[in-house]
Amino acid sequence: MELAPCVPVEVSSEKHKMPESNVIDEEEEVWSEDEIDEADWNKYMTQVKESEGFDIDDFAPTIAKVAFALIVPLRDLKKQSQLMQETIISHSKDAIEMFNNLHGKKFEFVDVVKANMEGAAGIIFYITFTAKDADSKVETFQTKVFDGIPKKDGTPHVEFMFVRIKPTSNQGLSMELAPCVPVEVSSEKHEMPESNVIDEEEEVWSEDEIDEADWNNYMTQVKESEGFDIDDFAPIIAKVAFGIVMPLGDFKKLGNLMQEAIISDSKDAIEMFNNLHGEKFEFVDIVKANMEVVAGAIFYITFTAKDADGKVETFQTKVFDGIPKKDGTPHVEVMFVRIKPTSN
Repeated sequence: MELAPCVPVEVSSEKHKMPESNVIDEEEEVWSEDEIDEADWNKYMTQVKESEGFDIDDFAPTIAKVAFALIVPLRDLKKQSQLMQETIISHSKDAIEMFNNLHGKKFEFVDVVKANMEGAAGIIFYITFTAKDADSKVETFQTKVFDGIPKKDGTPHVEFMFVRIKPTSNQGLSMELAPCVPVEVSSEKHEMPESNVIDEEEEVWSEDEIDEADWNNYMTQVKESEGFDIDDFAPIIAKVAFGIVMPLGDFKKLGNLMQEAIISDSKDAIEMFNNLHGEKFEFVDIVKANMEVVAGAIFYITFTAKDADGKVETFQTKVFDGIPKKDGTPHVEVMFVRIKPTSN
């Protein structure tokens, strides 16, 4: 089976340049298993516990290399992508609107102080922001927002787990707090519901029992297809089991940024395949894509490409699309690309 192993990819906004060397062995991990200092780990865990995820030092991304599903700080917000900035600001504005509705206040959003994120079948944002009241007094707020995998009809799935005035070190959770609220988000305006508030102690995901046959079927599909062919019951399982491979559904119903990322990753993958095997395939179309959240996302993409004679082949590529680097540039690694193997 022709296979191109893991290659770190430097991505520019003009063109996705694929390195022709520096190829990592297929069996090598995406992240090297560097030893983590015990003091750093203990400090990280203390910060998570004391700040509930809002105040994490910048050593967290290093820990995240070998321990997924941790809370990692998004460095300088102004160096993040425009979409990431807009998403965080939008969530902050929605959160302060919800706070006003629940408490009869008139705060106005001012600015984002910082934001952290946690991979969880989507992203959990921990956002610290400022807002001013009617007398222009500025308060610092915190909101925890689950930004999940889009629904089947392509609409966003957003839930505000809480919004509150940032507590002082001796106040704990006694501040005004708005508990978890599922939010229907439209592309025109983010309408905040004033009712349907879920109890603060209730889980974001209900602990529905998972059918054992479904789970075994899912695990069989992951093993046999290496993550590429997963039935659509995976998002249901993901409610209580994070870090699994989930189908993204109808590709054309995904957001523009997600579509562009998957197409770009596919084009990079076929370029790498050509460089490694002396071929001249050209990208044609996306067949389907699955995603696994791991301190970023791992995409399992099935796509088609045609050779110089116009013959179309189906390819598979596994791409790690990680947390942006310190300078704000994307961190992308094509783990492998290959012609899709036949069942035999």
